Amino acid sequence: MCTGYGRSAFLQFQFKPFTYSNQYKVFLVYSYKIISDCNTVIEAGEKEPTDDPTRKQLLGECYFLRAFCHFNLVRLFALPYTQNKSAAGIVLRTSTSDPAQKARSSVEDVYAQVIADALKAEDLMNQPRGVEYASKEAAEALLSRAYLYMADDKTPQIMPQKL
Repeated sequence: MCTGYGRSAFLQFQFKPFTYSNQYKVFLVYSYKIISDCNTVIEAGEKEPTDDPTRKQLLGECYFLRAFCHFNLVRLFALPYTQNKSAAGIVLRTSTSDPAQKARSSVEDVYAQVIADALKAEDLMNQPRGVEYASKEAAEALLSRAYLYMADDKTPQIMPQKL
C-alpha cells in the first residue's frame, strides 16, 4: 500500500509490497464467521427433517452462503484450480464440531464441497424472497461460475440455459 507521493511512494511499494493487509484479515474472519453460523443452522435444521418450505428455503440459503464463502476464500487464498488442483487450498469448515486446528484442504476438495453445497442449495430453495436473499438462481449462477473456474468441459451444457 502506498502512502506517499512521487518516487518515495514508488520505492515503498517496490521494496515493501503488501501481501496481507488488514482488509484480507477482515474478509477472512467474516467469511469464517458466516460459515460457522451457517453450519450451526444447517446442523440444527437437519436434526428434524420436515417438508416445511420456509425451513427448506432457510437451509438452502445457508448451504448457498457456505458455498459462496468457501468459493471466494479459495479464489483469494489458494492457487487457481486449473493451475494446480491438488495444491493446498483453505481450511474447509463443514461442521460445528470441526477441530480448531485443522489442515488445509486441497483446492479440488474445496471446489467439490462448493459444488455439493450449491447443488443442495439449488434443490432446497424454491421460494422467491427478494433480491436481498439467496435464491435458486443465485445457486445456479454460483455453480456455473465454479464450473467455469474449474474449466470443466464435462459439465452438462444446461447450466447457462437455466440462467
